[in-house]
Amino acid sequence: MGGNADEKEMTGGRRWLLLGMACVCTMLTFLNMGCITAATPDLSGTFVVGTLDVSWSGAACPLGTALSFTVAAYLWARLGLRRSLRTALLLMLAGTLAGLAADHFFIMVLARFLQGTGGGLALVYGTGLVNAALPPERRSPAMGVKLCSIGLASCASPVAGCLLVQYWHWKGLFVIVGAAAALLAVLTTLYVPNTKIPKNGKFDWFSFLALAAGCVCILMVLIYGETDGWTAPGVLCWMYGGFCSLVLAAISCMTHRTPLLDVRVLGNWRFLFGLLASLCNIFCICWVRVGTVQFMRNVMNYEPAGIAWVFLVLVAGFCAGAAIVLPLMQKGRLALRVGMMAGLLGLGSSAFFLSRLDAGCSWLDVAWPLGLFGVGYAFCLNVATPLALRGGG
Repeated sequence: MGGNADEKEMTGGRRWLLLGMACVCTMLTFLNMGCITAATPDLSGTFVVGTLDVSWSGAACPLGTALSFTVAAYLWARLGLRRSLRTALLLMLAGTLAGLAADHFFIMVLARFLQGTGGGLALVYGTGLVNAALPPERRSPAMGVKLCSIGLASCASPVAGCLLVQYWHWKGLFVIVGAAAALLAVLTTLYVPNTKIPKNGKFDWFSFLALAAGCVCILMVLIYGETDGWTAPGVLCWMYGGFCSLVLAAISCMTHRTPLLDVRVLGNWRFLFGLLASLCNIFCICWVRVGTVQFMRNVMNYEPAGIAWVFLVLVAGFCAGAAIVLPLMQKGRLALRVGMMAGLLGLGSSAFFLSRLDAGCSWLDVAWPLGLFGVGYAFCLNVATPLALRGGG
């Protein structure tokens, strides 16, 4: 089916289907990353590994997601939207099947990496689905909904994970992700147009490998630094390796004709501010999910279902914050900056209060900082992208 035929058929229900698929791909990616957080003790018992080693099952997924972002445009330009998205979903399905069949912890880590890689690609191509479904002048509201689906899935993933662990099994996550990925792959084959973006030269393999090595080194530092000590010789070696790898990646990006990461955009300070705020969002929500769930399970001795009820406050805070901040997206730059500063203030203050929790805290001591975090997260998430996009104006 050619591009013109695709355009002629892009009416009514098919447009809504593509928009719905974009939101489902987005939510599936973030639910996949966050749900496993509640299953750390269960994974430790199933594979007979320490809690520290189980951290790799959580880290492998975002690692795959981060690296997949760097190859998404390359695949899109050469394979087209339909085949690229189908490849992403099949990677998620392959990771799901590997996770269900895993009898060794290394296979589980590999399965999570495959799920993260497929999920990251699907997240990027979700934007392609919005672009295919709507003309440029009608995309802004849809992108706002897509941003809200990212935040909602990020906040709700611990709730879903805790309920799965309490009332089913941690493998239920893989069943749900696999079924959704398989269904989306079929819908992609039937209804997604195979539009392409312009090719941009040869792929920067050196930067990709250097960036991958740097990310692995950073993960090693984060995983082992807290137990072995941040100044332990092994941890310092990983720090040095990560620094050298990232420097090599940066040098390669500055000298390659078609760089993996175009560092020239960093000259726009508004874009850089929006980018840093987005990275802050990702780091903070990952820290809150992992740290708070583990604290409530291991220190406060809460059952997973009780943790799910507490994290519903985070979901409610995000929804309230989104309702407040979404009108700012249609305003000028000043309103966006005020929204960003308010969001960062909410993230910072809630993180401060969460870091002071101890064994004698009640569920309310955890709940209200989570609610504040949800409001700040909604502000930052929904304001960062339009602020970055308007930076060039």
